[in-house]
Amino acid sequence: MNAASAAAIVIADDPVEGVAERVAAMPAEADNEAAAALLRDGLAADGLSLPAERGFPDVARRIVTRLRGRQLVDELGRFEASFELYGLHVPPQGRAALALRRDAVTDRQISVTALGLGFGGGRKLTLAIDEDIPERGACMRVLQEVMLNVRRYASGGDGAEPLLTTDVLAWGPRQLTVLGECPYCRTLADGPDPLDYEQDLKAALDLRSFDGPVTRKTTYTLEGSSKADVGLAVPVPGAGTMKAGFALEQQVKLECTASYTFPPGRLFVPYRRRGAQATLPYWAVQ
Repeated sequence: MNAASAAAIVIADDPVEGVAERVAAMPAEADNEAAAALLRDGLAADGLSLPAERGFPDVARRIVTRLRGRQLVDELGRFEASFELYGLHVPPQGRAALALRRDAVTDRQISVTALGLGFGGGRKLTLAIDEDIPERGACMRVLQEVMLNVRRYASGGDGAEPLLTTDVLAWGPRQLTVLGECPYCRTLADGPDPLDYEQDLKAALDLRSFDGPVTRKTTYTLEGSSKADVGLAVPVPGAGTMKAGFALEQQVKLECTASYTFPPGRLFVPYRRRGAQATLPYWAVQ
C-alpha cells in the first residue's frame, strides 16, 4: 500500500500587523479623529478593512478610543486551533485517489491569511502543495494547525465591554485526518438542501442498472477565495468561557486529478456548497 504524502513548500510566511498594533504605534499627539484617519488609510493600503458596526458611521474613531484606553487584565495563555486546507471525498462504498503534482508552482498554491479576533495580529502563509493521496475508501481532510495567544483587556471608552484579543503567533504542522462517517458523502433521498448546496447533475453517474464497478478520472481546476471566522472557547477567570479565534481568508489555485471508483447498483451525484468552486465535490447517493 502506498503512503500518503503531506509535502508542501513554504513560499512565504509573513506577519500581518493587527489593528491594536497599528493604533499603539500612532503618535501620541494625534487625537482620536486623526488616528482614525491614519488607521483607515493604513488598512486600505494593505487590503484590510475594519469590522462593520451597523448604525455607527465613525467605526474607526470608536475603535481607536477603545484600544487607546485598554488595560491588560489577564494573560489567558496559548492555544491551538486548526482549519481545513482541502479534502478528498469518496463515493459511498467506493474508492478515490488524488494527485496534486504539477510542474508549475503557481498551479498548486494555497495562500492563507489568519488575523486574530479582538483586533489582534496575524500571519500570512503561502504554500506550494505537492501531495499524493493513494486510493482509499474513506473521506479525508488536510488540516493546518495554528498557534494562538489570547489576552483579556479592560477597554477604554464609556461602558465598553472587556476585550478578548487573539494574536496569531505561528503555523503548526499540517495534519491528515480521516472522516470515518462523512456528514456529506451518504444517502440523501431528496438530495442536498438546494438553498445551501448545488448539484452537478451533468457529472452524475447512474449505475442502478449496471452490474460492475466503474472508474473515472477527472481533472479539476480549483480556484477561488473564501472567508470564515474560526472560533474557540477560552476559559476566563470569573467569566466562564469567552470566544477567541481568528478571521481566516483562503485563496486557492490547484490543478489536480481525482480518480474515483464507483460500485454498481446506485446513483452517484457530486455536489458542492454554493459558491465553493475551490473545493473537491461531495458525493450523494440517491
